[in-house]
Amino acid sequence: MDLIQKLETEEIARLGKNIPDFKPGDTVVVNVNVVEGDRKRVQAYEGVVIARKSRGLNSAFIVRKISSGEGVERTFQLYSPLIASAAMTVTMAWPSSIPVRLILAGSWPQSADGHLTAAAAAATSERTHQNQSCRFSPR
Repeated sequence: MDLIQKLETEEIARLGKNIPDFKPGDTVVVNVNVVEGDRKRVQAYEGVVIARKSRGLNSAFIVRKISSGEGVERTFQLYSPLIASAAMTVTMAWPSSIPVRLILAGSWPQSADGHLTAAAAAATSERTHQNQSCRFSPR
């Protein structure tokens, strides 16, 4: 292990953050420390994780939420002192053929437990096959 990696692992251990194991597609609530003048408060930011970058101490993740009809994305540093806590609320599972952006747009029907319905998965598979056959057909 080189010196930089050793320092990063020591710093991560020193911070002692309890970070849940989440991945893109999961819904998380990130409690962020906000300082306004002399006041300090904790603000909850709930949304869907759309990306996660694992780079040791520089790890980050992007959370997307809909606020007043507009999509808002925010990048959080995983080991930042501004994050009071992070909790995973819903784990999303879908077939790998469905792009994350389509699920975030709400265009795929889901069952009560947050999983895609069989009809949506079948339709997606059919559309993917049609698009690939059209896209790669010789002229």
